[in-house]
Amino acid sequence: MSDEKSGKGKAVVQAVITKEKKDGSKAWGIIIDEGNGAVEYWDSKGNFKDSQGKEIEFDWSLSQDGKIKFINPPGGGQRKSYGKSPEELALQKKSFSAAYAKDIVVAAINQGTIKSSVEIDATLDHYFNWFNSKM
Repeated sequence: MSDEKSGKGKAVVQAVITKEKKDGSKAWGIIIDEGNGAVEYWDSKGNFKDSQGKEIEFDWSLSQDGKIKFINPPGGGQRKSYGKSPEELALQKKSFSAAYAKDIVVAAINQGTIKSSVEIDATLDHYFNWFNSKM
């Protein structure tokens, strides 16, 4: 295996092995001969589970520890967005901003820097908007 962390490929699927993960869900080992021996890719969504004997095009990426190769359809890799919809990503952004703004306001209250509800509201709004604008 090279030092690359991701790439593209096109090859015939030699075998598909169904695996059960610890949480009971299924994943598939996709065995592809890349010309220099068989390589197993991890398909957690089942995109290629019915592809044995067929030529497929795919994108691949390595796990952070470099031990597992993940396989996805071209341009459709779940590792890019981690499976979150645009709505979920927007909500995550707002949740992050609110949580950090709250932490700053609580620290300021505990230090005695801000005391009135007007100051609390203004500080909370300021930091929420500031964090939200940075993402």
